[in-house]
Amino acid sequence: MDERRSRSRSTARRSRRAGFAGLGVLASLLLVTGVVRATGLPWPTASPGHSSAPAASADPVATAAALVAAAPSADPTAADPIASAAAALVAAAPAAAPVSGTSLVWSPSGAGKVTVVNMPAPWIGGSKRTTDVSIYTPPGYDPTGTQLYPVVYEAPTGLALWDGETGAISQLNSLIDSGGMPAAIVVFIDESGAPMMPTECVDSANKQQWLETFISKTVVDYVDQNYKTIQDPRARAIMGLSEGGFCATMLAMRHPDIFRVDIAFSGYYWAGTPSAAAALPYGGQASLIDAYSPALLAPKIADQYRSSLYFILASQASQDYFGPQFTDFVKILDANGFDYLAIDSTYPHGWAQAQYWTPAALTVWGAQLEISGV
Repeated sequence: MDERRSRSRSTARRSRRAGFAGLGVLASLLLVTGVVRATGLPWPTASPGHSSAPAASADPVATAAALVAAAPSADPTAADPIASAAAALVAAAPAAAPVSGTSLVWSPSGAGKVTVVNMPAPWIGGSKRTTDVSIYTPPGYDPTGTQLYPVVYEAPTGLALWDGETGAISQLNSLIDSGGMPAAIVVFIDESGAPMMPTECVDSANKQQWLETFISKTVVDYVDQNYKTIQDPRARAIMGLSEGGFCATMLAMRHPDIFRVDIAFSGYYWAGTPSAAAALPYGGQASLIDAYSPALLAPKIADQYRSSLYFILASQASQDYFGPQFTDFVKILDANGFDYLAIDSTYPHGWAQAQYWTPAALTVWGAQLEISGV
């Protein structure tokens, strides 16, 4: 029995890291996207150019289904192919001990609610003394009830911009109502007004701003104390676009005891590299830049977290700067034994990419919650 379970765990791990175990979907996927270096598989060719729109035949659900076809039983012809693929992903994984007293199978309907909390800004100076933290609670949320919820944290883009560009609240309501993702709390954290922009979500060398501490401790503690959360790192994800993609990956790697899933759209993985302004928080200290660079952190992750961290990364591999950052980092993840889903997107860096891929990423996150035992 133990030997059979061991073989099952090994097989599931390999299949989750492979971009495609079911190669029957490869032809349709090539219309939209390629998959980044999958174990034993060549690089498919991504759609050429930098168009902000996918091919006419592009279907984000079918595409995402192909990308998460981690088990051969995933059925891309099903009425809901991404749900089928996610279910196959769960079926292929070994069972984990569930968190006591939680249930993610409950599927409410209706519209969620957003509460804006004005908190002391995590910086000295700048143009604002406070910052807004926007907290989405899903349909059916009852602050006096017993239902507990997983949480997605997004940083460092405030809800007004993120929702205005991606329709995030409408997407969340739709995904939860349809059962595409579990009912979840989603927290949007805003860096605007900080004295050094971009903040890169770090505690700066000159102690003037402390975004890392604010996000990973102050905000997480506030949400856990005031909302019905599953207080387990397996039930927390961190998400972002561009600088936020860097922030999400960096925070997951520096705080795997807080966040276990990283969702990064067009991130970068070497700290302070996009511009001279991005290097300012580090005060010219090479050791601090290294300490915040996900590409350098990956080999140092403790074994106790290495098997449970999960990365959902999307970028256009052919794009300048973001493409090499993405492809090189995926190779580092692969070399160090991490589980990941890597999406070579037809959409280049920008809001369209986040809008297009967020539903698929959150659906995969829901599957990952089940795999991890939440």
